[in-house]
Amino acid sequence: MTSFHSTYILALIAIVLSCSGSEDSDINKEVIRDGMDEGNELIDSTDLRDFEEDANEAFDVIDTLESMSGILETPVKLGGKLLNSSTYHEDELDSSWFDQDWYLLYRDSDKVCYLEKVDILYSRVNDPILDGDEGATGWKIETDFTDPHEEIILMSNVGELEEGEVIEINLMDDVVAPAEQEDIVHMGQEFFLRGYGKSKKVSEEFMILQDYYLIYGAVTSEGKKTRQLITHFEFFDDAMLQILFVGDIDQDGIPDLMIDNRNKYNSFVPTLFLSGSAKSPYLLNQVATVSSVGC
Repeated sequence: MTSFHSTYILALIAIVLSCSGSEDSDINKEVIRDGMDEGNELIDSTDLRDFEEDANEAFDVIDTLESMSGILETPVKLGGKLLNSSTYHEDELDSSWFDQDWYLLYRDSDKVCYLEKVDILYSRVNDPILDGDEGATGWKIETDFTDPHEEIILMSNVGELEEGEVIEINLMDDVVAPAEQEDIVHMGQEFFLRGYGKSKKVSEEFMILQDYYLIYGAVTSEGKKTRQLITHFEFFDDAMLQILFVGDIDQDGIPDLMIDNRNKYNSFVPTLFLSGSAKSPYLLNQVATVSSVGC
């Protein structure tokens, strides 16, 4: 996503590359998901990359996952749709989406989050990348919601939702770098986001990342953990995965998550993870994503 979607690009840490806590868990689903028993689906540890020792010398931080044992792979249940009030290329969405029931997640002028049912307003517009000076193959998306607000995302068919206030959980940073952890407390329960990988900071604004993993987890009162893989990228091309929202969207006591799940500089890939449809021992399901690019 470039200027064609410039309204919704957030300032990210750029990643300069060439072009080309492991305890098991036992957590109750009514407060949090049950812990993992033997036989649950795990990611094969052979998927991890093996770097040469001399390559590691280029990094300031090396905090890789030696094994994926005990980490659940997030179920993908992509029945939902996501949009922003923005412009899109013709092939990035389908007109059949517009007649669905849509909910707007937004912040009001007091920075309080709400979920509101809205109607989608759509029109054809000139796509400067594909149409040139003539033509109108692009889509412009708006809503009928007119109160002052900061839009976070539009969502449809992601599960049972209720209008009203949504508890947002503010993080210290919207990028969870390798060896860093964001601790989350919601309704007396502990959760966390943890980054793994290799990094080298080259300036105040730029770092090189490699073999990056983002893990979401929960901790029981006994200190046992459930850990679940949210995403993994081997490299980034002038971009960085960003946390867009953490909060209890479906109001079941477990924080939900939305990230910009991209590793390319010219893309925007909001991806939504909700807990309401997740079955024990999982914490979240990936329920919707949409990808847009600038060129």
